Amino acid sequence: MYDTTHRSSLPGFTALLILFLFLAAPAAAQGPLSDQALLRGHLIPAAVGMRMAGDAPGDSPLIVSFAARPRISGFLKTNDAHLEKVALIRYGEDRLTGNLYYGNALGRAAYYGFDIRYAAKGNGRYHVKGRTITPFEPLTPRAEIYFVPAGPLSPSMLKTLPPDELLRWARQNREPVAPFGRAMPVRRYDVLCFCMDRLMDGARWELSLNGQLGTTRSKGGWHVAHMAVDMALNAPQPQTFIVFHTRGRKSVNAGARSRVAAFTNAHLPPPAPLPVPHIPVPQGMVRTKNGYKAKNLPNLAPWRP
Repeated sequence: MYDTTHRSSLPGFTALLILFLFLAAPAAAQGPLSDQALLRGHLIPAAVGMRMAGDAPGDSPLIVSFAARPRISGFLKTNDAHLEKVALIRYGEDRLTGNLYYGNALGRAAYYGFDIRYAAKGNGRYHVKGRTITPFEPLTPRAEIYFVPAGPLSPSMLKTLPPDELLRWARQNREPVAPFGRAMPVRRYDVLCFCMDRLMDGARWELSLNGQLGTTRSKGGWHVAHMAVDMALNAPQPQTFIVFHTRGRKSVNAGARSRVAAFTNAHLPPPAPLPVPHIPVPQGMVRTKNGYKAKNLPNLAPWRP
């Protein structure tokens, strides 16, 4: 038997309870959820999720015991990831299903689905009899793109640098595409497009410019696409880079390819607001801050019996 007391900071605890109330309340439920439902809906999956990441436990009103020690994820430890959200899909008296969302300081994220079978022991104690934790990838992964002047990034760096170190390096060495920036001279850039969400095995991450695809490397589910391009930043006629994602094996719609993002090498101002049509004040009305109201006409006096 392995016992753990799940601890969570008050802000994070409150945020997850709010998330639970919005995402997990049954459609037919009347009135507020009970304390026991909140405990089941948040703290049991959070305890499993934090054990999965190897986070240290702490104080909490709930004690969860496991039939077997939860396997700590080496991936989560390696990437210094922490549980950020718990989204409950379904809960009952002895079963919970939902999603766990992990993130790290770089803004990268990993997603897991859980199926937990448990029994209530009373006095805030629950025994987890079985659990299934399955990684999955989001329908639309997030992308970040960086334009780095060519030269410092060698082929060996691109091939051997760990994905998190390559992301830090790209952020430190990029040239920004800034509003009202002046057009730069044409030069060669290493264009690096990072997938900020971990993908499943067999997934593809592609960067395209005018129909030409760059190269892609991946390690541990993290993907980065690369392309060497001669161009000018903030050019009057910007070039558009398109990002494509092909869903990995064991994913919903595995093998499906879709466009997930587009970037340009120039800052594009937001479109001008549409003109507001002039609407004349209706006859017998006066304009107010939020609409119109009737003028004080004699025939609008209240009727009295």
